[in-house]
Amino acid sequence: MAFALAIILAIGISPSVANDWGKDGDFKLAVKTEPNSIWNFSKSEWEKQHFFEKSVRGYEFKLAKLPSRYEGKTRRDQLLSLIASVEAPHRQYDAVHYKAKVKPPALPSTLTIGQILRWIEDTPGQFHAIGRYQIIPDTLAYLIEAESISPGAVFDKRLQDQLAIRLLMDAGLGKFEAGTLSIEQFMDRVAGVWAGLPLQNDKSAYDGIAGNRAIINRDQYKAAMSAIYG
Repeated sequence: MAFALAIILAIGISPSVANDWGKDGDFKLAVKTEPNSIWNFSKSEWEKQHFFEKSVRGYEFKLAKLPSRYEGKTRRDQLLSLIASVEAPHRQYDAVHYKAKVKPPALPSTLTIGQILRWIEDTPGQFHAIGRYQIIPDTLAYLIEAESISPGAVFDKRLQDQLAIRLLMDAGLGKFEAGTLSIEQFMDRVAGVWAGLPLQNDKSAYDGIAGNRAIINRDQYKAAMSAIYG
């Protein structure tokens, strides 16, 4: 499950690609497409791993309490810090799901996208959530296309933040910042991306899937968002 911004690269996605992906917050393919040449898995194979990857909490999700302040000069930076405090509080940009029996060949922030894809494909049947935002395989596949990321791009701090911002924009960050989306609506949409955050019912969007649950309650989530955007 998932997922400080120094530079935001708003790289557009073509209408044909945008129409292929669902818009319900799960980032699943709505129609069948041909696999991109930079990976060997078909889109359906990437997609099958979605619920498996979302299913079990691990070491990276153990958090006693939220920090009183969030890192970053901008509100977007601080929002990313909030997400990271739930998804990968201990290892941040170099976090890997603790249940991954075969770890990546090096620290995630030093690997290229191509190396991460190879690791995922070479180690089927285990958890692959990676980085500060615990990006899972089918979401990574989506982001590579959506942001036109090359296999040689390094999965460093800048790129990880860029990908997280893309997910937030998909969840309505621009509308929220413009005042056309309420804070409660935006919180629910973000919780639909990162399983550790709760919906209005205090549960994870993936609650009940092999023991998955929200790591904080809604009051904590709302207080954190209010501290950032209040």
